[in-house]
Amino acid sequence: MRKNKKIENCANQLYNEFSKAEMFIEYSEKISVSEGILYVAEQENCYWFLDIVVQNCIKLNAVKYQKWKLLKNEDGEIIVVVSDRKDEMLLEINGPAKDFYFSSLTICKIGNNLLMPCEE
Repeated sequence: MRKNKKIENCANQLYNEFSKAEMFIEYSEKISVSEGILYVAEQENCYWFLDIVVQNCIKLNAVKYQKWKLLKNEDGEIIVVVSDRKDEMLLEINGPAKDFYFSSLTICKIGNNLLMPCEE
């Protein structure tokens, strides 16, 4: 018997309409976010993900380009995996279960700015 292949439910596929980020809004003392990031956070009620990034990105401040990937398992538990431009893992953060519709969401940190990958 064949197993059904799990379908990836990625937020980035839905929110890929943003073009190059031109305007950034201050989110915390040292981090600004693009309009695309704010839109996704508002629509999906996931400011908590931005807070995880802001609280932990200081540990990796020497790395100018960071890819932050939120992954949700079938139990709703959250894992955040951070990698560099070469996709080498830098950090993994386990989080509590969250009511987040998608199975994944990826954002990028370039310098002190957070943006959607499609805004790069």
